Parts: sequence; C-alpha cells; structure tokens
Amino acid sequence: MSRYAASASSLALAATLLVGCAAPAVMAQSSPADRVPAVVTPPAVSIEGAAADVPAVETGLRPLPGPMPYGPAFRRAVANGTRTYDGRPGPNYWVNRAAYDLTARLDPATKRLDGTATIRYTNHSPNTLPVLVLELGQNFHAPGVIRLDPAEITGGVTLDRFAVNGQTLGEAAGRGSAGYRINGTVMMVRLPQPLAPGATVAVDAAWHFTMPQAGMSGRMGYVPAGDRFGRDPSMLWVAYWYPQVAVYDDVRGWNTDPFLGPAEFYDDTSDYTYTVEVPAGWVVQGTGDVTNPQDVFTPTTRERLARAAASDAPVEIAASTDTPTAPGTMLRYRLSAPNVRDVAFSVTKGYAWDAARADVGDRDGDGRDDYALSQALYRPEAFRWKQAVRYNQNALASHSAVSGLVYPWPHMTAVEGDGMIGGGMEFPMMTVISNYTDNSDADLNSVVAHEIGHMWNPMLVGNDERRYAWQDEGFTMYHENQAEKRFSPQATSDPLDFDREDAPSYVRMALSGEEQPMMLPRHQHTVDGNVASYDKPAAVLVALRELIGEDAFNRGWQDYHRTWVGKHPMPYDFFGTMQRAAGRDLSWFWQAWFFQTWQLDQAVENVTTMGDRSTVSIRDLGQVPMPVWLTLTYADGRTERRDVPVETWLTGATTATVAVPGRVVKAEIDARQMAPDVNRANNVWPR
Repeated sequence: MSRYAASASSLALAATLLVGCAAPAVMAQSSPADRVPAVVTPPAVSIEGAAADVPAVETGLRPLPGPMPYGPAFRRAVANGTRTYDGRPGPNYWVNRAAYDLTARLDPATKRLDGTATIRYTNHSPNTLPVLVLELGQNFHAPGVIRLDPAEITGGVTLDRFAVNGQTLGEAAGRGSAGYRINGTVMMVRLPQPLAPGATVAVDAAWHFTMPQAGMSGRMGYVPAGDRFGRDPSMLWVAYWYPQVAVYDDVRGWNTDPFLGPAEFYDDTSDYTYTVEVPAGWVVQGTGDVTNPQDVFTPTTRERLARAAASDAPVEIAASTDTPTAPGTMLRYRLSAPNVRDVAFSVTKGYAWDAARADVGDRDGDGRDDYALSQALYRPEAFRWKQAVRYNQNALASHSAVSGLVYPWPHMTAVEGDGMIGGGMEFPMMTVISNYTDNSDADLNSVVAHEIGHMWNPMLVGNDERRYAWQDEGFTMYHENQAEKRFSPQATSDPLDFDREDAPSYVRMALSGEEQPMMLPRHQHTVDGNVASYDKPAAVLVALRELIGEDAFNRGWQDYHRTWVGKHPMPYDFFGTMQRAAGRDLSWFWQAWFFQTWQLDQAVENVTTMGDRSTVSIRDLGQVPMPVWLTLTYADGRTERRDVPVETWLTGATTATVAVPGRVVKAEIDARQMAPDVNRANNVWPR
C-alpha cells in the first residue's frame, strides 16, 4: 500500500477452539522445543581487531550488538529441517495450498454482494490439523469488532451456508464439538474429522455483505455519489470479499492475528476460478484472465485488445460501457487466476481504458523477451492518467530486472479510484490509485511504481505483511526508487539522489525520540509506522548495498526473490540470504538497524598536520556500528578513500584515528551519502 494512503487479544475463542492450533511441533526425532541441537546452533558474531593503522581508544563506552536473536519458533523450524540459517528453505520445507471456485453477484446500486465458494484445502504439513482457520475481512465493518482504525459499520459478513466435506456446520456448541466460532475477522472451524498430512478438505459456503464506501481502512469500496466531478458512482473496487483460509506455516502454525486496520495481510499462494455477475454496461477487470471475452466484450473491444497486446504505444480500447448485452440483463465474467495469493476486481462504468504491451524480459528461458498487458482505467477528467500505461510499462520492466524475477502474469491493471482511496493499494495483477490531479506527473509515476512493486513483495514472495510490514513496504520502496532512476534520469544530476529520498524522513523520526523498531509488528507502532515500514528500511537497504558492494547486494537480492517465490520468508531468511551473498556475518548490522532504534552519527572531529603527514580524528557519536567511508582531499588536489572497518566499533571504541602521508585539506565521511547518518553537518572537515 502507498504510504500516502489513508492489540487485539489472541482471541477469546482460542480457549474453545485452538486445541491443536499452536505452532508445528518439533518432529519426534528432533530435540525438545526448548533446546536447539548443537549442529544447528546459529552463527555468532565474530569481532576482529581494528586494522593496525586505525588504533581505537575509549573502549567499553557504547552498546554492542549481540548474536542474532533467533526466536524459539524459528529455531524449531531449523531443527525440523524446514528453514536454514543461511536463508534457504530446508529440505523439509512445505507450504499448504488451496483451490478456490468463487462466484460474486454484485448490485452496484445497493452495493450488496452475494457470494458462494467451494474451497479445497490440502495439508502439506507433517501435522494433523483438527482446526481450520479462515479470514472474513468484511467483519472489520461489523459492530463491536476490535479495530485500530475508524470504520463504516455495514454489518460485516452474513453466512448463509457453511459446510465441510458435505456436512453442514453451525456455531460450535462447546469445546471439541464440530462447528465454528467467529471473532472479528477470524473464523475458527473445528473440523468433523481432523485433516491428516497429505489430505484435502472441501469447504462450501454462501454469504452476503454490503460494501463500505472506503472499506478496510481505504483498501476497497466505491467512488461515492457526488464526488469531486459531480458524477454518480462509476467504480466499485471489490476486495476481501470471500472467506479465505489463513496461513498455516512451519514457524508459527496457524496465523490467527486479526485484521485491525494498519497492518495488512498474509496469504498462501492458491489457484482461483471465479465468476462475477454484474448488470450490463459495467466492465469487470480482475486478477487473472477473462476466459469468456466473447460473452462480455464487443468484437471492437476484443480487436483493440489484441492490437494493444502487440503495441508498445497505448491503444484506446473502449468506453467501459461497450458491452454486448442489452440493458437490464446481467453479464457473467469468468476469470481464472492460478498461482496467486488473492483475487480482487474492479467494476467500472464510463471509464476510459488504455492498454499496451510491457516488456518484462525472458520469462520462459527461450532467449526472447516476453510481455504482459499494461492497462489503465480512469475517468476522463483524471488527465494525468493518460501516462499511466507508460508508468506501468516502466515499473514492470524495472522491477523484473532489479529483482531477477520476471513478472509472470498476463496483465497489470491500474484503476483510478479517487474518492475511495488516497494513495494506492495493491492486489495480484491489480492496483487502485487516486487520481493525483492536484499532484504532479512524477508523483503519479512514483505511486504506480510503488504499487506495481508489490507484485513482487508480497504477491510473489509471500512474506507476512501483518507482522513485518518493512519486508514488503521497505523492499517495495527500494524497487520504486530504482524504477524512478530508470524512468526519469533527467530529473537529477546524480542518479543516486533517488536512493537518498527516504533517509530524511527516517532521520526526522529518529531525532524526534519517538522512533520504534522495525521488527515491531505493524499494528504495535503507535507513532508513525510508515517510517519503520517504508522510509527506514529503504534507506537501510541502500546502506547495506554500499556496505557489501553492489554485486554482492544484487546477487543476494535476486537470490532471495527467486528462492522464496510462492513461499513464506521470515526476516531471518532475508538476513541469511544477504549474509551468504556477502560472504560475511552481518549480525551486527541486522541487530543495530532492525531490532534497535540506535542512531548512526559519525563525525570528523579534527585534522592535524605535522610536516608531510596528516592525522584525521574520527569520533562515533551514535550507537549504530558502521564502517567509516572516509574521502580525503589533499593540498595537491588528489583524493583517496580510506575506510575505518566496522570491527573498530565492535570492540566498544568511540574514537579512531587515520594517519596518512600528505597535507589533508578536506575530510568527509560517506561522501556518497548512502548511509542514514542523523547529523551530516559533522561529517565534513573543515566545518
């Protein structure tokens, strides 16, 4: 989600239904849960002495990062062989999977959605599951539900039918009895028969709800009547509209965190077929391919879509009322979306519709570039959106190249939703974004690049957004900045300016004294979680790239994305992958930046010259240990780089000196400005 867009308990019903729903137990041959065998003990931090020409003094005056704080759940996963400390899935790694067959009948006038679902859920874990956990997102709008954001009360979800393996279930009568309990957005189902490893359970459901205007904290809804253009509603954005099986993973077991508003989502990769029924005159665009275009699009629309699929320039497809069915009848759009973690769709009327192909690189390894359809749907008054197809094209090409993971899906569609959303929100193959009429073209380009960046994190690489927002938002900010470099190189004299965009926001928060750690779950950020989720991780990734070198960073970055597509990486998996690419232990880096709110403040304290030698005095005024990247300028015009290794500070030192031959007239720390130092004024001598 764009950063510009607008605790619950562990659930009372847990005592009734959560028997057997804890994190997966260690297999019988493994050690007890409270111990980790020596053979899987994680690596410790190795602190070497400072280089001989960088003597350190004043030791013991600063906090020192310790070994990586792997929690017991992650250690158990390593012991079970599902994870490793070097960032790769273990030999016993597994993910559960579902197949959904859904229908939605939508009345744009009343905003009522009636749905049905058949879900086949397969247990690939080694554990027997007596309970199935589902999410009912629309219950965020039910009365009395715990939430951290305000919400329109629409009544939430009404279940009209619910059955497991053909057996109709109602609310559970008591502990251990088959049935379900609903608490907020979480539905726990005690199965009539436990789900054994390798077995599949079939769930059938029917439900209905009324759509909120700006639902799920501005992530779905509709353009209201009397919007800024004085139009009737002409767009509905339908998301979180069906019962979705929660993630059961190898680290935490069932993930039962409710949706509270600020934190987002955590989903399995699944296969979907779905049918959307709407009145004639409304066009549906959604996750996946429309499999019956001849039933819902006119021959003219289909011909223009075919032309767009072969065109690098945008093609005007049709007004979105160009449908082949007479007014007063219903259209049934059938869509297929394999290997996605969710499905959402737009329903538009009176929207402009542009499309062109986007070059995403070699998807299938045949040595030739492949393409996805880049689409934009928007009201004609949203004039900046005439460039949206081009912004899509650039983002898809850039993100595919930077991540090393080629965009795999048939289309990427951006829909203008001003009046429902501020900023943007992402779904597989789909994003909804405000019109940005009062902003600039560059602003719209940035948010398009950001939302499309989410196709990689978390849509392909399925991290837990609800707990570790930085693992998708921060990564997406990094991808966004790289896409801006590619699209607008003329916007700055130094392309690295795009990498420096996020540090100032982080520095302001750090200096305010109210910063909270990145590793804190998103809904527990009580000040401004956007800094910890977006700005700081993006800035820290740039510092990491400078630390280990661009080649090693890109190698690790691409390895992470390719390895964890369709899986559920935890933060430690990313840390391990990057350490492996760097060929060194970086525990001190993760500890200082991700687990703490320590600050980086390196200063050139003084430069003294005696004869033909100069001595540069460095003082580390912060708590984050980082190498000192020192650029020296000499009286004869020469410049050179001299670095103080991070090991100097890992001894507890706070000062260091660098002695060099020659008369130094300028000394500057981090001249490229790649690390988020909180006080750059003291980075340069003379002041």
